[in-house]
Amino acid sequence: MLTFGLVFLGSLASCLVLTPLFRKLAVKYQLFDAPGDLKIHEKPIPYTGGVAIFFSFIFILLVMVFIKKQYVLEMTGIFFGGLLVTALGFFDDLKKINPFLRLGGQISAAVMLIVVGLYVKFIPIYVICIPLTIFYVVASCNSMNLLDGMDGLVAGIVSIAAIGFLSLSIIQNNSLAILLSLILLGSALGFLPYNYNPASIYMGDAGSNFLGFILATIMITLTSEPYGILSFVAPILVMGLPILDTLLAIARRYRTKKQFYEGDREHFYDRLCAKGFTQKQTVFICYGIGMLFTSLGIFTMVLF
Repeated sequence: MLTFGLVFLGSLASCLVLTPLFRKLAVKYQLFDAPGDLKIHEKPIPYTGGVAIFFSFIFILLVMVFIKKQYVLEMTGIFFGGLLVTALGFFDDLKKINPFLRLGGQISAAVMLIVVGLYVKFIPIYVICIPLTIFYVVASCNSMNLLDGMDGLVAGIVSIAAIGFLSLSIIQNNSLAILLSLILLGSALGFLPYNYNPASIYMGDAGSNFLGFILATIMITLTSEPYGILSFVAPILVMGLPILDTLLAIARRYRTKKQFYEGDREHFYDRLCAKGFTQKQTVFICYGIGMLFTSLGIFTMVLF
């Protein structure tokens, strides 16, 4: 238990320290997210926060591998998969890349997990579990990207989901999922003070894609019991808010005949602001919804 506590504190401290350092680098090299038609901020904001989250997470991950010498193979897949989606996201922040290249990177990151033995085992038939694993990664990366439209929203929702995954991990006695959940929780909470409204730094596509990748990895790790319906359903419920927002976005863009990767300001959190709620109020409402879904996921595992 002491080790797990140090893991959380280490990732929290790492992100608290690294985030302002990467913010200074962004200012030095003029790496800003400029205001635009689909942006709600009115002045350029540094967007190197995702790189800070990545390094804080990976630093603690590698330290634990060095100390415990456990899950070396699995951590290798997580490291290279996370590096790939973060790098592509960062390049997308700097200069928009082809969305199909980004999709290819997400699929490749999922394959890296599969190669090291991390894949959805709910239905242990390769023609089902392999595509399902790829779907988890691609869907989670893009859902986080879609949700990242308001100060502090994604960092807070990821923190809530990490608590939910931590609870499910403890119930399952899944030490790998416990470790990943704690590092994720510390990294997200360490970034949140800088990203909360008014944000002084953004995570960018680098951060949203990396966080989505790690969330998918934990979901995959938790969905490890063949034909275990509860271990399959509970992590999905924890991710209820991002899933709901993504489904609404797909339906909306299908109805308006827009490409899925085209942005808009019609997300449910945008609609809350349009109804008169402030950004902070909207984010707190989203936190509440996230907590509700997370509670449903935990209660599903405990009660049934």
